[in-house]
Amino acid sequence: MLKMMNNKRFAMMLIGVLILGIGVALCNIIGLGVDPFAAMNIGISKTISIPLGISQMSLNILMFIALYKLSKQLMGLGTFFKYDRTRICD
Repeated sequence: MLKMMNNKRFAMMLIGVLILGIGVALCNIIGLGVDPFAAMNIGISKTISIPLGISQMSLNILMFIALYKLSKQLMGLGTFFKYDRTRICD
């Protein structure tokens, strides 16, 4: 299911996900706009009055379950870190 990564790939993945999360959080804070998926999560969180991180994680868990059922071989370590990026940077 999960492929083993060497240390350099793992570090590059973490740095990339962190930069992406910080970028989305900054764009949201200063009002520049965000990608469609983040915009949907922001809209859902404001509509039902819950924090963005909880809204994002809830939707990501549902997507993760669907991905797991459809295509286990495509999942890697990056799959788990990507799903947590906005919650951490929120």
